Amino acid sequence: MGKIKRTKSIVLKMFTITFISIISLITIIFVVQSVYITRYYKIRKIDNIIKNINNFSSQYNNENWSYEELARQIKKFEGRNNVTLKINGIGLTDIQREDYIITLLLDNNSYYDIYLSKQELLKIFNGDMPKEKQILYIEAVMDHSEIIYATKINNYQLDNLIEENLYSNYSGNAIIINIDNVMESILKQSSSNIELQGTESIIYVPELQGTQSNINATGKQETESDINATGKQETESDINATVIEEIESNIIGTQIQGDVIDINGPYNHYTKQNDVYYSISDMPFINIKEVSFIKLFEQDGKKHFIEVHASLQPVGEVISILSDYYIIFYLLAIIVSLLIALIYSRLISYPLLKLSSVADKMANMDFSIKSTIKRNDELGTLSNSLNILSTNLDEALSSLKEANKQLVIDMQKEKKQEKIRKEFVANISHELKTPLGIIKGFAEGIKDGIKKEKTDYYLDVILDETQKMNTLIYDMLELSKIEAKKIEGKEEFNIKKLINRAVSVLEIPINNKSLNIVINGDFGKVIGTKFQIDQVIINLVSNAVKYCNDKTDIIITGEIKDGYNYIYIYNEGNQLSKQEMESIWLRFYKIDKSHHRESGGTGLGLAIVKAILEAHSSDYGVMNKDDGVVFYFSMKLID
Repeated sequence: MGKIKRTKSIVLKMFTITFISIISLITIIFVVQSVYITRYYKIRKIDNIIKNINNFSSQYNNENWSYEELARQIKKFEGRNNVTLKINGIGLTDIQREDYIITLLLDNNSYYDIYLSKQELLKIFNGDMPKEKQILYIEAVMDHSEIIYATKINNYQLDNLIEENLYSNYSGNAIIINIDNVMESILKQSSSNIELQGTESIIYVPELQGTQSNINATGKQETESDINATGKQETESDINATVIEEIESNIIGTQIQGDVIDINGPYNHYTKQNDVYYSISDMPFINIKEVSFIKLFEQDGKKHFIEVHASLQPVGEVISILSDYYIIFYLLAIIVSLLIALIYSRLISYPLLKLSSVADKMANMDFSIKSTIKRNDELGTLSNSLNILSTNLDEALSSLKEANKQLVIDMQKEKKQEKIRKEFVANISHELKTPLGIIKGFAEGIKDGIKKEKTDYYLDVILDETQKMNTLIYDMLELSKIEAKKIEGKEEFNIKKLINRAVSVLEIPINNKSLNIVINGDFGKVIGTKFQIDQVIINLVSNAVKYCNDKTDIIITGEIKDGYNYIYIYNEGNQLSKQEMESIWLRFYKIDKSHHRESGGTGLGLAIVKAILEAHSSDYGVMNKDDGVVFYFSMKLID
């Protein structure tokens, strides 16, 4: 139960922390928005515009833009900053006006200017713009100035309202001498003939033909205000000088304290920032504030200025309206935050619960469960570490179990070997006790002075028993030497010759039981210790002769397979039980458990065979077959 409560507590803590964090963040956003956003918006917008004005003036001063490039740059600036911009009082709308001034040579050798829009020119010349030295037919009226007002050009009738009584009529051909864009001419003039243009009222753009305003050759509309009290027309330089004096006097020359202007006049309350003057004022009839910027700079020794007007959108009103809905926003924010916190806590806690489950399984010694979390973070690293730990513990536990099994097997072997040692001691005691007793008895008889004719018999018995003990001791030494791997050097030999020799050695017991020896199969040259393999064959054939039925066959068969020569020795007789087949290879084991001396042998023959064959890494064994028993072993063939 403790683990379950702790896991739930972690999930609850993560949920609570996540929820509080999100709500706190939303609250901070609302507070900052309510208190600082209006001020931040105003300061940020003014700073950005001032920065962009300085960049624009620097580019304008250094790159010498063409008429088209200037229009493109102004449009780009206005689009990015959401403002209106004018250079020397000329704005994008003025530049984009497609009005042209055309200088004509009439038939009377007089030069006159005529103002036409691009649309009119295209209609007059069938969709093409006119070219210099092109001849046209014109009907017009004129006064005493250098401007004529056309009523018809070629076959196109112009809709000009003209008081004909004020003009003289003209009709005839004319040659086009020059064609200029009106605003382009004005821009060229503003940068070459004046030091500083004034405000919008200083630069005049010519109206279309047919109005009663008078437009001179420079593109400036003349009004009555252009004529001073003496009747003399004022020039643009005179007007611009007045404007320059007004701007420099009111903006630059009357700074009272720091960079803040406080004067009575059209330029009052201007603030200077980064060489740009700006003023914030209320726009008439609407609740929107306007920021006016003025940047003064020089180019080629002549003064220029940039005028920018921007509106400050009423974000404060929007925020005040939104404030009425903060309760709704908060409710929605709480719901969304609950969902986000729930999902987030589950996403984080799910792998923790999975890892906790795996850890619990490991604590209960169950290493079969592995973590399936695959992530590139700390949880993924922890999952991988748990899996590695589980695998290592599982391997260690498996090794420990195997070691325990091996220990049990070793203990069982130890018990078995202890039993064998006890049987060995009992067997060796029995095997030695009997001949020693016989020798002692017969020796005492000789000492007591038995009849002389029996003395020789007693001595023969003593010698025979001594020989048997000698054979037993020799076999025991031989077995110990073989088990200690103290075998002689290996050599190549023909195993069939050893089989034939064993049959010859055992010829007398074979004939005594009227046995028939059959040798067949395949035999080859093998490698091993020859005299030891000879001992193996003699022991196995002797064992077959000893336990086979009289007047039967002993069949010795050779077989070659997998690089080994297998030898099978079959004799007809009593078959062996499963326990006997496992025990006959042990020391002093005899089928006759009574250990009668008449059965013969020391009980070490098959134990010696086993030791020799294991020293040669041979395959060996015994099996029941066809009312008899087959012993077999293998020897490695020569390559």
